Amino acid sequence: MASVQTWQPIIGYLLGIITVLVAALVGFRLNRRRDEYLRQQEVKSIAAALYAEIITLRTQAAQMAKFVAKRYEDHGLGRYRGEPFDAHFFETVPMPAPSIYPALAAQIGKLPAEILLGIVQFYSAYEESRYWLPMLEDKEDRATSYSVLWVLHPALNAIEGVQSTLRKIETLAVITPAAEVPDVKRAKTVINWEEEQWSEIREQSE
Repeated sequence: MASVQTWQPIIGYLLGIITVLVAALVGFRLNRRRDEYLRQQEVKSIAAALYAEIITLRTQAAQMAKFVAKRYEDHGLGRYRGEPFDAHFFETVPMPAPSIYPALAAQIGKLPAEILLGIVQFYSAYEESRYWLPMLEDKEDRATSYSVLWVLHPALNAIEGVQSTLRKIETLAVITPAAEVPDVKRAKTVINWEEEQWSEIREQSE
């Protein structure tokens, strides 16, 4: 009886330690689950925000490509006289600068690699097209003239290239699929015409 009484404090102490360890382990696992849940929610929020901006900018890029192609057809093919691209034209096809993407620059690294790559490629192509758009205007103080290809190629890369990435974001963030890829047939037709003309020019110069 005396020996049992001697071991009782030790047994109680050990049981207390085991209880504390079990509680700590359970708490650690619960915290990890909570942190993982919060991380996933943050990733979904980042992806959804970029998704919304990409859809908007893609529509804008498609509208711009359509107008550039039409202006090329009207002027580049000789239907009208005068300069095809001027300040008034650029006012009708504004290409807004991204706002959400720069704001989330420090956060996009949390996205899955395959989605991150597609997003970066979209914004790179969009910014390239946006940069070259005003260059279409011929200026007396600039000896170089730029083809519509400088604008249309990156615009189409942005418009069509991001489609698979959007689908991945829809799955990740549980988003109802948005509209399909905008119609860019006219822009593609103009690209083919312009590339044929440049090909003929190169052949004649050789």
